Amino acid sequence: MSPQSSHRQKSWQRTLLLALALWLTFIYVRHDELGWNGNTRFCLTYAIVEQGTVRIDDYWQRPDLGTRDVATIGGHYYCDKIIGTSLLGVPALATVRFLERWLPQPLLPPWERWLVIVFSVALTAAAAAALFHRLALRFLGEVGFSTLFIEGAAALATFLTFCGTMLLLFSGVYMPYLPALCFLLAAFWLIERYDFVPVAAWPLSKGKPYLYSFGVGGLIGLAVLCEYLAAWPGLLLLIYFLWRVRSWKVAVPAVPAVGLPLVPFAVYCYTIFGRLSVPYEYELEPIFREAMSR
Repeated sequence: MSPQSSHRQKSWQRTLLLALALWLTFIYVRHDELGWNGNTRFCLTYAIVEQGTVRIDDYWQRPDLGTRDVATIGGHYYCDKIIGTSLLGVPALATVRFLERWLPQPLLPPWERWLVIVFSVALTAAAAAALFHRLALRFLGEVGFSTLFIEGAAALATFLTFCGTMLLLFSGVYMPYLPALCFLLAAFWLIERYDFVPVAAWPLSKGKPYLYSFGVGGLIGLAVLCEYLAAWPGLLLLIYFLWRVRSWKVAVPAVPAVGLPLVPFAVYCYTIFGRLSVPYEYELEPIFREAMSR
């Protein structure tokens, strides 16, 4: 292995160790009371895994999942949030349910929900930290600092960002901010990752530039599927991507790729409400129905 390859491998190992340490920090605290917002998302996850439906009729009034932040139509109740975070927890809850078959008795609900968060939101939070660290290494390296300073400064910046801000709190609850951040940083990292290759000069016949562009757009779409507001930084990333590749042909596939991950939510909304979003007039709580409609 060449010295450069060895250094790159060790650098990635340090990134993964930092992400692991942060993940263990994120999951150290178990939040038993998740609030209406998180419970609503959990209701949809449970309904999908246990009943194979998006109706949360049997969940929204359960003592451990109680919420009134829901939409109701036709005598049934539904999650009124964009569904990315709920879908993210489906594999984790399905795995927990599978493993519970070999346990003497099912896990208590708080521990069950904690495990879902550990392997969904907290895991994406750790991935976001790893991506942040790689980007910090990249940008500090371009400034021209010494290798030792770059490694220390990037690790410190990552630690302070993810443990010295509200990100630390949101990494341990069933909320959409960290998953959305993870996908946005992944798109940003992908744009920067191939900066040393003039993308516009790649042979278009081989399809690699289109696949690269499609990946950037798809990651931005996944971020929006978790959180509506991710659309704003996502739009800026698309503009930045176009500026970097300097080629409309390469950049065009990113636009439809953004919409592809949003198809499940569009189908969800149109099937239930007849629209492509959740109308606030179907909110159960009058205060939500009136205030949020403005």
